[in-house]
Amino acid sequence: MMTATESLHTAARRYCIDRAKYWRAKYAEIEKRNERPATLGLLAKLGLTVQHQTREGSATFPRYKILDAILIEVERRIGEEFPSLPDMKLWLIAAAQSAYEEEARPPDLVMSSMKEAFSPDVRERLQALGRKAKIVLGHESEIDRTLQNGAMKDECDSFAAYLNGLSSDGLANIEGLAYRRTLRDNESDRLWSLLGSRWGVDGQWYPTDRGGEDAPPEDTVAFQAAPFFDNRLVEAIQGVLRREGVTRVYELREFASSANYELDIELLRPWYTLDEGYWLDDSADWILYASHEGSVTVGGARLLPALKEVWSNWYEYVYAARALGVEREVGPGVMSTSVHVAPPPGDDSASTSD
Repeated sequence: MMTATESLHTAARRYCIDRAKYWRAKYAEIEKRNERPATLGLLAKLGLTVQHQTREGSATFPRYKILDAILIEVERRIGEEFPSLPDMKLWLIAAAQSAYEEEARPPDLVMSSMKEAFSPDVRERLQALGRKAKIVLGHESEIDRTLQNGAMKDECDSFAAYLNGLSSDGLANIEGLAYRRTLRDNESDRLWSLLGSRWGVDGQWYPTDRGGEDAPPEDTVAFQAAPFFDNRLVEAIQGVLRREGVTRVYELREFASSANYELDIELLRPWYTLDEGYWLDDSADWILYASHEGSVTVGGARLLPALKEVWSNWYEYVYAARALGVEREVGPGVMSTSVHVAPPPGDDSASTSD
């Protein structure tokens, strides 16, 4: 059972998650109606503010962007760190205001086109700007800025009103969420150093950091990313790690402007989101890496063999077999569209996704 402060913290998280989902759906409707490229919504993952052809778009996109920013701040601390509900409520509202001030400030970099936004040097430019970088795609007019800032301010005010309006009964009915905490900078730095010393990670990693004929790191295989969007395979990875005693993992993202997390293993999703990702625990005995080239690398002397044992047709999805022309690690058979995952111990059911 959650304490009162834990319930309030969870309520704030759930509010941001649910309301951002609502505004994303609204934004998708607007963009579809106006025949705008679907990739514009994804550019938010790069920290990009996108200029719109319609006032409606300019007043909608920032709403889920600020809610995402508020959520990152909320998840920097957990409910039990606060001595009382009033203390926590004041901090949550202040955190939302801080997120708004950061998002509302003028941009550091203006990109003239989507082509430039996806140019080869975009990663270096974003990383050089650092964690607080703000980037705009297209010319930002005063009208755009006023609409966007007004929409974000409205969401901050709604967030504060929601918190102030929560009753004791309302808090008692809040359903729990899986654990997720935004890491402090020094925690992220420690984990990046750990990845470097244990796995040789320095920016991009295997297979995109070397030629097709170069040997992979020990106990690693790079797979195509597609099967990792299958829930059965994700659950199989989670199950293997649980049997190794892993309950929480770290998620590190490529861009300095992105948040890094400690999270419950049930939230583990080894996916590329326009931002390369790494997953590990404090031991660094295993690693997952999702690259921008459509690959997911699995590494670990125990994780990799255990995953192969439950993923019977893993060899059909070896990344090198298709993308790099390397024969290493490739078993018999041809590429298929089905992922075959064995049931967990004690479950006699088959698990195949088509």
